[in-house]
Amino acid sequence: MESEGPLGWDIRIPPPYDKEDFNFWRTRLETWFQMDWNQWVVLSDPFEAPTDKKGKRRRTRHWTEEQREQSEADKEVTRILHNLLPSNILLSVGETTNASNLWKKIIAYHE
Repeated sequence: MESEGPLGWDIRIPPPYDKEDFNFWRTRLETWFQMDWNQWVVLSDPFEAPTDKKGKRRRTRHWTEEQREQSEADKEVTRILHNLLPSNILLSVGETTNASNLWKKIIAYHE
C-alpha cells in the first residue's frame, strides 16, 4: 500500500491519541502535521485574522490568498485535534482562538 508508513500505519491518518504516552504521541502528531506545511505553520505560529489600520477585523473578501489558506489550515488543524481528543480533555482546556493556542493548552494539560 502506497500510503503505508514504515511501521505499517496509514500515513494519511493522524496517529490516534495515546493518553498513556502523551509525549510520544505528541512527537508523532507534530511529525504528521509537518507533512502539510500550512498545517504545521498554524500549529507552531498562531493564526490571527487580519485587521485594518484601526484594529478592526477585515472582511474575508479583503484577505489575501495566503491569509485565506492560513485560515483554512487553522480550521483544519483545530478540527483534527477536536476529533482526536476525548471530550474531557477538550472541556478542560476550554475555548481557544486558534489551533496553536489549542495545541499549547493540550500540552499544558498533560504536563
